[in-house]
Amino acid sequence: MKCSMRTQKSLRASDVIATLSRIESIKQQRFIGELNRQLATDPSVCRLSPDVRERLNEVLNEHPYGNPPVNLATCHSQEQMNVMVAKTISDATRIALTRTFDAKGSVARVA
Repeated sequence: MKCSMRTQKSLRASDVIATLSRIESIKQQRFIGELNRQLATDPSVCRLSPDVRERLNEVLNEHPYGNPPVNLATCHSQEQMNVMVAKTISDATRIALTRTFDAKGSVARVA
């Protein structure tokens, strides 16, 4: 009796994850989740004064993917996502410091 070979492969979890990680809307959700995680744990953000943090939140609400926006199509791994998010936070912090400086007419303090 011959054993028939299956022509259909079973889906492995890694295959499913690899496929889903290519979908743009999922990348956007991952980016925002990573952004929130880094904002909560980044020591440089925690050291900012309350005024600057408020401005930082305003900047990120206006441009959650950065200004100019990051190209999520070029993101193929979690490490790349982390770098993109860190750059977005860094750029937004610079803008927030500038806005705080302009609003107060003096240098914004970093606690």
